[in-house]
Amino acid sequence: MREHIRIGAVVLFAVLVIAGSFYARNQRIAAVNHTEPVLPVSERAYIETADTNNDGVTDWREAFAGRIQTERVFRPDEVGTETYEVPNTVTGQIAQEVFQNYIQAKGTGELPAGFEEQVLAATVHKAQNLQQPKAYSAADIRVIESSPAAIRAYGNNVAEAMLNNTTQDVPVQIFMDAVKNNRTADLAKLDDIITLQKEALEAVRLVPVPRALEKQHIILLDALSKIAFDTEAMRNMYTDPMLTLIRMGEFEKTLTHELFAYKSIAEVLIAHNITYSKDEFGSFFISFE
Repeated sequence: MREHIRIGAVVLFAVLVIAGSFYARNQRIAAVNHTEPVLPVSERAYIETADTNNDGVTDWREAFAGRIQTERVFRPDEVGTETYEVPNTVTGQIAQEVFQNYIQAKGTGELPAGFEEQVLAATVHKAQNLQQPKAYSAADIRVIESSPAAIRAYGNNVAEAMLNNTTQDVPVQIFMDAVKNNRTADLAKLDDIITLQKEALEAVRLVPVPRALEKQHIILLDALSKIAFDTEAMRNMYTDPMLTLIRMGEFEKTLTHELFAYKSIAEVLIAHNITYSKDEFGSFFISFE
């Protein structure tokens, strides 16, 4: 691919460092204010339209941006067949968004005070919605009529599905050790854990759900979905670091969501006078009463 349509590694790294620092510093503020920031536009100025080399990019853009193109797709009649490839990672999309906003604003004149931080605020706000774990609904599960036997079987079956697909390894600890010691290869230890998490999620999804537990089951699926998604984000620290940063910022909420799901199921089981012996899988939920 030609240099003028490639986002350089150095440029991407610089954007990542700036955006990552800004996100970490403002994450709590963003959680309170969900209004998408509006980028300021400076007073309009004359923009030169000269394109000396007739490549479809004005001279001022090439001089300013080092011939970085972020949107143009080559015409069929052009020499060559290469096209611009849209970034498929959150980190790449953030880098592209920052430079698009920056170049657009620069073309209108001098940048207003505080522009850089406002660009990053808007960009990170958008990035938080670029990739999300799957959200489940009633359409994803099989609901059956409630009965004491069905509710009791549900507790055993769901707990068995989860406990048969678990490990003693702690994903966050593996992630933190790998980053702290700069051992990229150690993140591969998360692969088996991710596989188990996804298998547990699918096994739980397939359990027939008594109508009395429909809402609680969907809450549990969403929690398990977030856990698997967050672990994958840890695994991809060195290929999509911005997604890792965003998801790690949400990880405490994910764990709280998981605990709430267990407690919600326990409440329904107890309300229907369901009990389990200590050697039954369903006793897992009763421990959360």
